Amino acid sequence: MKTQATKIDHCTWHYRGFTIERNFTSEHGTWATCKTQRGYAVTPSSRNSGSGIQGDWEPSLSEACESIDRLHEKYAAGTLSRQGREIVEAAIRQAAFRGESVDKPATTTLIRLPVTFFIDHEERSLPTPTVVRETKSHFFVASGDPALGELLSDAEHYAHPYGPDADGLSGLKASAKATVRAIRDAIGWDDAEPAILRLKKAP
Repeated sequence: MKTQATKIDHCTWHYRGFTIERNFTSEHGTWATCKTQRGYAVTPSSRNSGSGIQGDWEPSLSEACESIDRLHEKYAAGTLSRQGREIVEAAIRQAAFRGESVDKPATTTLIRLPVTFFIDHEERSLPTPTVVRETKSHFFVASGDPALGELLSDAEHYAHPYGPDADGLSGLKASAKATVRAIRDAIGWDDAEPAILRLKKAP
């Protein structure tokens, strides 16, 4: 499993019957003037605090997934309002229609990643996995982090032979390749394209 959420396109994910969309504008204004409505929107959503989702927007993909997890947990515990139950039941029906599981994915494996590419990725304001622990030269993240797919896609772009030119980027490209190996060794190489598959080290 690459991530908890299933990526549909560059700004849409499916997770446990819900849809998560990355948004930078809103009906009320532009990104610059409407800072409270930028990030990740969960659909269906509820502004009723008793339903488990506080408002329509979350600042990161991982937090959007966590809000959905909380909603499912409250549903299982029987502590939701009628509105909240209806939201989760609609999501369960949607999950069945999509053929996806509503069970919470396991997130037990830690992946050790080099800091150079990770920091560069994060500084470009891209979705970035949560660091569970760190050393001077490595960050450790959960294999089930919903932002891991974004990091892998970015690393594979830089590691690809036809990726960004190497001039002045040799250290970054080397770190990207190491990032690809670390993530792929944890989640699998089956769907890697041939150019990326060549990065796999022989056993």
